Amino acid sequence: MAVPAAAAHAFVTDLDAPDLRPDDEHHLFRALRLRPGEAVTVSDGAGRWRRCTVGARGLEPAGDVVVEPRSEPPIAVAFALTKGERPEWVVQKLTELGVDEIRPMTTRHTVVRWDHGRRAKAMARLREVARSAAMQARLAWLPAIGEPCGFDDALAAFGAGRVAVAHPGGQLVS
Repeated sequence: MAVPAAAAHAFVTDLDAPDLRPDDEHHLFRALRLRPGEAVTVSDGAGRWRRCTVGARGLEPAGDVVVEPRSEPPIAVAFALTKGERPEWVVQKLTELGVDEIRPMTTRHTVVRWDHGRRAKAMARLREVARSAAMQARLAWLPAIGEPCGFDDALAAFGAGRVAVAHPGGQLVS
């Protein structure tokens, strides 16, 4: 059973006592203007979710915990880092599509080189973008956002299986 599309959706750490982060609380109660009695779904980001209702003091569980199986086969995508906000857009769209693992990749043509401080900040931002996109798409699973790596390391991280590489002069895959 998929997460219902009609309800607002949020991620929490405990499905039995759903406690919202302040920014999620603001989004649900100020931006979406949810009122007591309205439906919300919550997920732990690891495939478990449940229905809740808005109560006087926050969210109250209103249904059993449902386990959403992970898609098979798992889908992992590496993408070359670009300048500006494009990496955020890529992570957002891949998350909305239900990709299981997303990994930024540096190549010999990559202009972007993150130092340690910039890398930590950028990775935290990409994880937050993925979380927001998963809430918007009402997903039960959060994608894994891997650390930036080179092409060979990306292939090794994804393990054995079918791999496709987008290349302008490449062969078509059917």
